[in-house]
Amino acid sequence: MSAKVTVTGNLGQDPQIRYTPSGRAVLDLSIAATHRAKNKQTDQWEDRGEPLWLRASFWGDQAETLAQSLAKGDKVTVEGALVIEKYSGRNGDGIAYILDFPRFLGVIPKAGQQSSPQASYAAPTSDPWGAPAETPLVDVAPDYSRVDPPF
Repeated sequence: MSAKVTVTGNLGQDPQIRYTPSGRAVLDLSIAATHRAKNKQTDQWEDRGEPLWLRASFWGDQAETLAQSLAKGDKVTVEGALVIEKYSGRNGDGIAYILDFPRFLGVIPKAGQQSSPQASYAAPTSDPWGAPAETPLVDVAPDYSRVDPPF
């Protein structure tokens, strides 16, 4: 059994693209997704729990497209099967949280940062009835063939 999760968080670094020996692109994302809540007593936002970092890797054409569209600080939404791996490194043992077989759901570029034409569109400033528009979530074309049935 696996846990399918949807994560919204900020990219902690610029996307890292690399190529396999056969020339296939691989893009590694590092996503910071620590939950925050507003402290009603101090009226300040505070982290809830330890910092949470997740990794997700995308392959092929999607990797190259995302590499051109994303940058450090962008808010992204990704879903996938949560895998926890133990590792030993220079700084001791640790745990890595990985989204296996990730699906990219969207991006909101960091404020003041221009995104590529592939990842953005001109959002209306208000809807037809005059209500202000919310900040758009820039979305890639959904792949409905991968949607799980509700039962």
